[in-house]
Amino acid sequence: MPDEYKKLESANIKMVGFAETLDGVYHDHRVFVAPLLSGAGIKGKVLESMAYNLPTVLSDVAAEGTGLTHGISTLIAEKPQEWVDAIIKLYDDETLWNKFSENSQTLVEAKYSFEHGHKVFKEIFASVGVYSSK
Repeated sequence: MPDEYKKLESANIKMVGFAETLDGVYHDHRVFVAPLLSGAGIKGKVLESMAYNLPTVLSDVAAEGTGLTHGISTLIAEKPQEWVDAIIKLYDDETLWNKFSENSQTLVEAKYSFEHGHKVFKEIFASVGVYSSK
């Protein structure tokens, strides 16, 4: 992490840089923020935050392909003031935080769980004549 980023710290924002493991990052924080400007496909860190029940504030790019929806399971921001407002809102509003956490978990179970993956692969294999007894 560049040294100049340390200047962005405040009473409740710490710039910590590299993390050896991400468990603490997800468990020890209240909001996951991903202001991605480019990228393709589903963003792994966004899915990880969902798996950890950590609500998100995302750019449109970060939300692509996840199934997260603005106002239902995430907040989408574009302009700087939108980011500030969204982060503060999600951080401070316990009801909204719980709603997003629950809705994201529902999405994880429906689209990204082992059981869902197993079902999809079973259907794919069945469609080409390969069957599984499990």
